[in-house]
Amino acid sequence: MSKKLLTWFTVLAIGLTSAVSLGGGVSEAKTSADFSDLKDLDAATKAKFDAMIQAGIFDGVSEGTFGLKDEMNRAQFAKVAALIFGLNVNQDLKKSSFTDVKSDDPANGFALPYIEAVKAAGITDGVGGGTFNPADTVTKEQLATFLVRGLGQNAQAQSAPGVDDNTVSDWAKGYVQLALEQKLFGNSPNGTFGGTAQASRGLLATGVL
Repeated sequence: MSKKLLTWFTVLAIGLTSAVSLGGGVSEAKTSADFSDLKDLDAATKAKFDAMIQAGIFDGVSEGTFGLKDEMNRAQFAKVAALIFGLNVNQDLKKSSFTDVKSDDPANGFALPYIEAVKAAGITDGVGGGTFNPADTVTKEQLATFLVRGLGQNAQAQSAPGVDDNTVSDWAKGYVQLALEQKLFGNSPNGTFGGTAQASRGLLATGVL
């Protein structure tokens, strides 16, 4: 785990513990115990999920289900990334710099301020042509790229030799190399990263814990 994300998690965990001890409302928030697909995780991993759930970074996809294996779209990722990295989010924004991001979009309009925040932070600049494609899913190599950029290591990734892995697109090989070196992710059992496979909510959560 990178030092920056470890520090973030430590601060978050301390903050939540303090809030509970002071009798705040955090103790009434949902925990991993409320989600059937988190019940078989080990205690340490559950504690980390609890911190992210109680901080509002993640919630379930339905009552009683976290959606650990569900795919994640780009709008959802933007919100999670902005919260994880503590970005400045202007909730008053109603117009996006991307032509396909609309505040009145019933499915993804909620993410407009977060999308603008991750763009301003250099985590993503969209998919080209002035568009963001908020409803599209996120691949594993895209997720690795976003997280490495969020850690301020874009230049290092671009100058890295990159992984020797034909399941990873050429443009992403340096980012995947850094993500693997920092143990944000691991390779599949067959030894490859599977860069173009769809990223799940669980993969993002475990990648930043």
